[in-house]
Amino acid sequence: MSERLLDSEKGITKSNVVNGVWNKVSQKDDNTLQEFEKFNECWKAAENQLKSDKIKEKHVGINFKKDVSGSVAAPKGCPFSSLGNNLFQSPAATEAQVNCALLSEQVRRELGKCIDLSFLPKECKPVWKNKCFTSYKYRMIDGSCNNQIHPTWGKSGTPFMRMMTPVYGDGVSSIRTSKKGEPLPNARFLSQKLYSKKLKPDIEESLLFMYFGLFVDHDMLETGISSGNLPCCDEKFLKFPESRSKECLEIAVSPDDPFYGPRNVRCLGVVRSMPVNGECVGRREQLNAATSYLDGSAIYGSTMEKMKSLRSFSKGQLRSQDINKTPFMASSDNTGYTCGTPSEPHKCFDAGDSRVNMLVELTAMHTLWYREHNKLAEELQRINPKWTDETLFQEARRILIAELQYITFKEFLPLLLGDEAMDYFKLNIDNGKYYNGYDDTIDPSVFNVFGAAAFRFGHSLAQDVVHLVGPDNSTVESIPLRETYFNPELLYHKGLDYLLRGAVSQQLRAVDSYISKEIREHLFQAAGKDFGHDLAAVGIQRGRDHGIPGYTKWRLACGLSEIKTWVDLKSVMDEERVKTLKEVYQFVEDIDLIPAGLAEEQVEGSLLGPTYLCLIGRQFKKTRQGDRLWFELQDKLGSFTADQLKEIYKSCMARIVCDNSDDMKKIQKLPFKVPSPENLLLDCETIPKVNLSEWKSIN
Repeated sequence: MSERLLDSEKGITKSNVVNGVWNKVSQKDDNTLQEFEKFNECWKAAENQLKSDKIKEKHVGINFKKDVSGSVAAPKGCPFSSLGNNLFQSPAATEAQVNCALLSEQVRRELGKCIDLSFLPKECKPVWKNKCFTSYKYRMIDGSCNNQIHPTWGKSGTPFMRMMTPVYGDGVSSIRTSKKGEPLPNARFLSQKLYSKKLKPDIEESLLFMYFGLFVDHDMLETGISSGNLPCCDEKFLKFPESRSKECLEIAVSPDDPFYGPRNVRCLGVVRSMPVNGECVGRREQLNAATSYLDGSAIYGSTMEKMKSLRSFSKGQLRSQDINKTPFMASSDNTGYTCGTPSEPHKCFDAGDSRVNMLVELTAMHTLWYREHNKLAEELQRINPKWTDETLFQEARRILIAELQYITFKEFLPLLLGDEAMDYFKLNIDNGKYYNGYDDTIDPSVFNVFGAAAFRFGHSLAQDVVHLVGPDNSTVESIPLRETYFNPELLYHKGLDYLLRGAVSQQLRAVDSYISKEIREHLFQAAGKDFGHDLAAVGIQRGRDHGIPGYTKWRLACGLSEIKTWVDLKSVMDEERVKTLKEVYQFVEDIDLIPAGLAEEQVEGSLLGPTYLCLIGRQFKKTRQGDRLWFELQDKLGSFTADQLKEIYKSCMARIVCDNSDDMKKIQKLPFKVPSPENLLLDCETIPKVNLSEWKSIN
């Protein structure tokens, strides 16, 4: 039998796969040897199956595409996935990567049928073959070498981390099934039943809070899906499902659906997340195309190629364009699912994260931080005129990352988690002290459950409309949320400040089992259509795709009270929510994490229920603990001086908005909350500024 399943330029060898697994087996006895003999038989079966699968996949035209919640990364062990390579490739490179991923997935399926998987590794981490430069004080753009013992921890293009073993229907790859081994309730059906009734009033947090949270989410994670032009809802494939790609995970829509039914929509397209590939065979895992660190990758990118494309290479600046005599991010020629189709001469914007144009309010958030970088670089150049472009860029980047980390932990997380949880997870920042909590045994890689479920809490915050507010703080226009998707033209016509004034003054909905129809029925609605996608249904489907265990298991993992019966559930959520869940799920163990996590009663002082509080708190704890270059650390290469750190502590979201808006004169002290008698509007001139004179070079 040939050692390679694919040709020599694209393939991975059986011996590499076997050795990769064999080297991780601690007890090499006769039983294990027998398992590997079975493995060889499975490999032969996979090889034969792959020949027919490749022909089928070739006909459906597989290609990479950026998910609405992420983008694709090159799987490890495949060609074109080496250090520094762009994660978005040409069609030829893409085809090779997809073939490699399909191979790996097919082997996993065959292994699941043939052998006991208990000896397989729980996670697959790539082997680092490059040298880390210990004398380099700045972050690597791809997150590598932050941990110098484990250089790939937190790196872009590596697997999400598991908090619990994934639960797949076949133990390896297929989506989770019910307690009885039957299909779980249809995701669109659940979206209709569980998310359509509002029970809680609006909260004091502002729209800016939601979009800052989305910006942080995009900074820390980007999930890849397996295909671009995969017609999972094509009529031909619906009639002949055997010809459809195995990477399709479409959601069937009932003719009785009250919204989609009359519009003759019978299918919502969903494609599976890209599986981790390479020399480690086991359960299906997913890739994070972003760095896991809170490091400004949404601004600067997660690959060297992306960062270079964004830089002007002059005075430390990012590339820019002037719109109505004000600076904006450089334009992008990309159109389609990452941008939409703006009318000429307008173009979409380019940023470190490809989702920059997904929502115009998110584009506004990106604009603030892009301008902040260039403002910092300009001031540093004034103070240190002999600094090179590279030094100016890296120092401005280092300061901006510190500001982003500080604002996230000082302003955003306390509102989200509450004071008690901030103490419990040791997330508080003491402005008078350095932080010495770095632990090189902590892997900061983003938890799969964080990205696939817990941090999706923000979907429930959205209102139906977005307010544009004028200089006199009166609403001049209310735009349906569906009109803000992939629509950067609002920035061209209205400018930045109308959006920002609306964002700091508009209240959010509470975290609850209610999600706006703008998200459940009109997501990314195309021009000329009266319907869009259902993000709530996709969220449920994505959790199953990722093997996220059911809700009750997460309660146990978090040390919370066990839920064994429907009566138990009444102790943690509203009785009406329990009644609805019981109507749609046969067993309490079947409940998906997302709907139950949203339905839990909030912990006092927090916006979240106890399960989401646990999962999100754990993530941000290790985000800080596992970052060797965290801004508060003392006596590390690249640490700020005590005086510099005092200046970083002056940074705040209000200052970021004042400095980087077009011409806003006033803002409340805490812009993540709407104005109130306790949160009055202030003149921008009265808000403290970071003094960069502490960065003046003595040489």
